[in-house]
This record gives sequence, structure tokens and C-alpha cells, in this order.
Amino acid sequence: MAATIYALISSTTNIVDNTIVADSDFELDGYYLVEIIQDNPASTGMVYNKENNTFSFP
Repeated sequence: MAATIYALISSTTNIVDNTIVADSDFELDGYYLVEIIQDNPASTGMVYNKENNTFSFP
């Protein structure tokens, strides 16, 4: 498996708590991962919108 850059997002708030390099099967209780790509950048503190798969500042 190749490591990829992900947004580590709180399951309760949908806020990016961190950006990490991880394998695609990485799991952490209370969080989910969304791959960060050039067309959809993310950074700590941003909010993830599940409906349109985008990140934005609150």
C-alpha cells in the first residue's frame, strides 16, 4: 500500500483536526479520512462538507 495525504476529520464535528500521511486502511476511533488532492485542498480547522466533498473555512 502506498501512503497518501489525508485530512483527519472528527466524526462528530466534520472539522479537520489534522493532516496526516497514512495507508488507506488506517483507522482511528472518532475520525474518518478524506484524501487531500490538489483540486480539493484542506488544512487544520477547515470544515468538510460530505454532500459535495469539499473543504471550507468556518
